[in-house]
Amino acid sequence: MNKDKLIQQLEAYRVTLLEMPIPGELHEGEIKGIEKSIDLIKQHDQWISVEDRLPEEGVMVLCFNAEYVRPYFVASWCPEEGWFIDVDGYVYVITHWMPLPEPPKQ
Repeated sequence: MNKDKLIQQLEAYRVTLLEMPIPGELHEGEIKGIEKSIDLIKQHDQWISVEDRLPEEGVMVLCFNAEYVRPYFVASWCPEEGWFIDVDGYVYVITHWMPLPEPPKQ
């Protein structure tokens, strides 16, 4: 089953629970669990190819290095300069990127 089909089925089940005549609080935990699962599935594959789109200028993102010297690191994109990577000066071949996750909640 692919990711989209799984999300579609989870969303349909969530709607079914919401429409049940049984008081909503009985299904509240299950509905929240379904919503969390959908969010996690959507977040699982957020890699964006640099051929499809580049991040906004100056925004720090998580990058994937195709050469595997250092596969993952944080960098930002500058149209005039290219990728800004504050590491060892090695020229990395970045093929994919994704937004950084939200910081932890305390």
